[in-house]
Amino acid sequence: MRTRLLARRGPIIMLLCGVLIGVTLLGTSLAVTSSTFKYSKTQKGVLSLSAMDFSIDGSTAGNWLNNWGASTISNDDPLRCFNAGVHLPQGAKVKKATWFYTSGPNTNLFGSFLRQRPAAANSVFLASVNPANDAGLVRSASDNVPAARQKVNNKVFQYGLGACFFDDTEFHGARVNYTYTKAGD
Repeated sequence: MRTRLLARRGPIIMLLCGVLIGVTLLGTSLAVTSSTFKYSKTQKGVLSLSAMDFSIDGSTAGNWLNNWGASTISNDDPLRCFNAGVHLPQGAKVKKATWFYTSGPNTNLFGSFLRQRPAAANSVFLASVNPANDAGLVRSASDNVPAARQKVNNKVFQYGLGACFFDDTEFHGARVNYTYTKAGD
């Protein structure tokens, strides 16, 4: 009789152990992906945009080349402009934008990081650069975002990065540095 009772309890005990393990694992995964999860320390993030992420601006005409090998955009006509959307985590704080380029004899790079409010049809520069450099070397130019405009609000704003350059300058891409404290909103 006792053997039969133990035989019946075996599957029940195994089922309870399985449920307990499942609840434990489910609880762990919920904590990691929960939108209310808050890190104990501020985390650093980097969004890297390849030159291949950029699309031609409507005002750009003429010849241009998007080079897959070096992942650059270059041109042989006067002014070229390219733009890319930037998608950052809700509530993050944008700290700095950096543009990478190779200068030529007539280098004039203009880089802009914008926050756009579609409902009001307006834009605000968060960061911009306009370095003068004709050394013919790979360079970078950065600008910090003012503290009052750092917080990302995807519910109200859209974000984008642009690069315009002249003659024999090559654009290699851009990077946006940001911090965050929560897994999401």
